[in-house]
This record gives sequence, structure tokens and C-alpha cells, in this order.
Amino acid sequence: MLNPLQMLTTRLQWVDSPFRHKTFFAVKDMVSKDGVGIFYKGLIPVLHGQLYIYMSVEWSRILVFELQNSFFEFAWPLLILTGWLLGHPQNVLASKLYCGRFTHSRNQNIYGNSLSIMQHIVKTRGIRGLYVGFGPACVLYSCFYHEGLFYLCRNSIKKYKNMRNK
Repeated sequence: MLNPLQMLTTRLQWVDSPFRHKTFFAVKDMVSKDGVGIFYKGLIPVLHGQLYIYMSVEWSRILVFELQNSFFEFAWPLLILTGWLLGHPQNVLASKLYCGRFTHSRNQNIYGNSLSIMQHIVKTRGIRGLYVGFGPACVLYSCFYHEGLFYLCRNSIKKYKNMRNK
């Protein structure tokens, strides 16, 4: 899984000590202060969010290519956008779990779990707080699932050209 690497990257970006900018020292610091479990903190929201995103692309592919549903030949972007809208808040929660301890002056983790993070975000920023960074994240999601999106786009363009030529 990539979650330990994500945790390590987040730690290296947030901590300002010169010794902690080295990978070995950062891993040693993480294990000594937070235990080995820190590498898997936030894993559930990440998996949950990626499941929505992956399934939206996969269902679109199945509806367009295998079932050849005529409605979804042009409506598949809405299904994918829906998956991204459902999955992105989970990635925001995971990011808060990653760096909750580093964003507060007392250097303590104020977030116990995903539910407490969601309540805090909604209370302080409203629902829109769950969609911070959605634009750049869409670019990232597109990069992860570029092959499926490519074939869906190509198929829709072909169908559109055939309709115009008739």
C-alpha cells in the first residue's frame, strides 16, 4: 500500500526540524513518537474514497462498452463526477488525519477519528469545507484513471461523429 509513503511525505512536508527532513530520521521519529500504526492512520477513508472513484469509472466503462446502454454513451461523465464528489471528502478526511498534529500549536492530535474530523470541518467551514482542493484533485484522479477515461472519451467522440455524419 502507498499509505505509509503518503504519511512519510506528509511528515517530511510539515515538520521543520533539519534532522527530520531526512527519510531515515523521519521514519525513526514517527515510530518513536506515534508508533508503527501511524503509517496506516487514515487508511480507511483513503480506501473508501478511492472505492467511489474507481467504481464510478468502472461502472461507466461497463455501461458503455459491455451493456451498450445508449443513455450512458453520453451521460457517463456525470456518473464519474458523482463518484469523484462522493470520494473526495474521504480524501480530505484522510489528509486531516495525516497532519492533524502538525497543524495545531499544541502539537497534539485533536482528531480522534474520521467522524470527529467531519464534524469539525462541517461546524467550522460548512459542507464546502469537505471539497477543499476538489479542482486539483480532479486532475489527479484523471491521471490515475486515464486509460479508462481515454476509452470512454474516444468512444463518445466516435458516436458523436457518426451521429453528425448521418
